[in-house]
Amino acid sequence: MAFAPLILRANIEIDGVDVDDQVSALTLMGSRDVIRIPSTFGARSSVAGGDDTYQAKLDFLQDVDTTAITMILWDLLADADGTFEVSGTFRPGVVSADNPKWTGVALATGVELGGQVNTVAVDSQTFELTGRPTKAIAP
Repeated sequence: MAFAPLILRANIEIDGVDVDDQVSALTLMGSRDVIRIPSTFGARSSVAGGDDTYQAKLDFLQDVDTTAITMILWDLLADADGTFEVSGTFRPGVVSADNPKWTGVALATGVELGGQVNTVAVDSQTFELTGRPTKAIAP
């Protein structure tokens, strides 16, 4: 298959609610802790891989409609569990090997409501995922 850069036109859902019209950016991120091993008389210093962690970043338009991301997150902040499922593809169309669906469980840690007068209210939040996002290649 030839290289095809991502042009983000996703099928994004939060807890099963279609939020495509509200989202301007979805980014999944992963990182690994680095464990530094000090040198000894018998070995040079080195590094080893530690725990892996994952995040999802959402940039979205604010609204106070019950299906708005803002209100979903606002309610989740008061929920004892506070987790939600975020899923989507990065290309339009059906889920396939060339357009996998990514799904992760995120912890709601913040949301903004309001902003500057006479401007479009937007928000950008980065959420810790409870584990590695899954990748599905079939619906």
